[in-house]
Amino acid sequence: MQLTSAKARKGVKMNTRESVKECFVKGGKYTIFKISEASAMTVKFEILVDSVEDDKVVFKYRGKRKLYVIPFASRSYQSAPLQPFNGGIFEGWDLPISCDTDGQNMFRGNALYNFIGEKDEVRKFIEDNQLNPYFEASRSVAHGKDNKADDLVFQDLYTGGHAVIDRMLEGVA
Repeated sequence: MQLTSAKARKGVKMNTRESVKECFVKGGKYTIFKISEASAMTVKFEILVDSVEDDKVVFKYRGKRKLYVIPFASRSYQSAPLQPFNGGIFEGWDLPISCDTDGQNMFRGNALYNFIGEKDEVRKFIEDNQLNPYFEASRSVAHGKDNKADDLVFQDLYTGGHAVIDRMLEGVA
């Protein structure tokens, strides 16, 4: 799901970028939230961009020297179609929101973006600061600081098809 089209339908502020490549600038500091393919948990990366190429960004993790690569599009298996990078990209480090695996003593392997904070604060921060036009905002969940409340942040963008979200919404209705 491309976030820009969903935002346009719902009247939410639009992300004006057309590609993932436009999100990065050489020398820029970024925080990336991504769902790990291996563990289905939200992971956070703070990176410093070394170079932006046609099909990838070359970066260093915060405080490290070794270079790594994020491809702008990848395949989940050999003959699969190319899928654009769909993680959340935010400018800067030390953001006011964090994820469940970022030292919060809780881990949810539910294949959702698990953000720590109040639902309205998380939603506003994502709407105002998220750069990636392919970010799957409908998979964002806010967990209150007491680790008890699980709220779907963009319930208006959710179209169905995720077992965990469907169970969450059944409990609400």
